[in-house]
Amino acid sequence: MKLAVCTVTIGAEYAALATLTHPTLRRYAASMGADFVVIDRRAWPAHVPLAYEKLQVGRLLAHYDRVLCLDTDVVVRPGSPSLFDVVDEHDFGVLNEQPWYPTDARERVGRVCRQLGVALPSFDWERRYFQTGVMVVARRHAELFAPPRVYFRDHPWEQTWLNVLLAERRVPIHELPWRFNRIGCMDRRVGEPRAASHIIHYAGTRPGAPYGYGHELRPGEGLLHLVQRDLEER
Repeated sequence: MKLAVCTVTIGAEYAALATLTHPTLRRYAASMGADFVVIDRRAWPAHVPLAYEKLQVGRLLAHYDRVLCLDTDVVVRPGSPSLFDVVDEHDFGVLNEQPWYPTDARERVGRVCRQLGVALPSFDWERRYFQTGVMVVARRHAELFAPPRVYFRDHPWEQTWLNVLLAERRVPIHELPWRFNRIGCMDRRVGEPRAASHIIHYAGTRPGAPYGYGHELRPGEGLLHLVQRDLEER
């Protein structure tokens, strides 16, 4: 079976972050016998929000049987178990973030559906909304990565579009354990340091923001400082 670990890294800001995080992704890919693929060129025009470039994963699935898609702002800890073993190849592996960061997902997804001119899929939106920073997908999921008819600008862009398709098509989901996508808003509830998790995801890390690790930033620090500090302290 042909496997890949892929990440999207476009622009100077993400390139700087990649110098810290990509060695951990590359090591993880090697431990699973997977290729490491960096998507570093845009497939869509500049007016399309950059987040949609993650939909290029669909093209990779023409060449790979399974793909693990990781955001560039993640660090994979040494010795992490293979997500290709954790998630059955028939399932779409992804974190359900609603228990950790409750939002009005029905309104968010409904707003996007109105822009797209489609009906809001029947789904348990109060309990489930999936975060796409870590995804385990297989060739059978390639059609989920087709771009929408309208590139809506509502944050978080492609993530909500994928949620619409997962609900509409009743895709079998493997909800990833939180240790495979540890985000900052989990800190007050899980009772263990982030270094004990397999994959640390730094999404939303900025001073004062409730989602990421903004609470861990020291005066004058930004995301790169925190990631560097975590790598040095492992």
